[in-house]
Amino acid sequence: MAARDASISAARRASSAPTPGQAAVALERLIAEYGGRWQIERVSIEIWTAVDLSQHRRRIRVLVGTPEEERSKLQTAEIVEPD
Repeated sequence: MAARDASISAARRASSAPTPGQAAVALERLIAEYGGRWQIERVSIEIWTAVDLSQHRRRIRVLVGTPEEERSKLQTAEIVEPD
């Protein structure tokens, strides 16, 4: 039963994973919206990073997550600590 559940979970993750084209479009949108302050890079289709260096380089913030998580984290970071 556990193997079957794991197989179903893996199939759901695979079906919800973005295609390379979808990931590229999502990355372009994030860069357009947050690229002035954040250096955003795609590590893989499912893992992205966003790095913010403070003006005086005293602080480095790094966000890591899926595209959906990255958008949410960037929105939160902009509210909590605006530039």
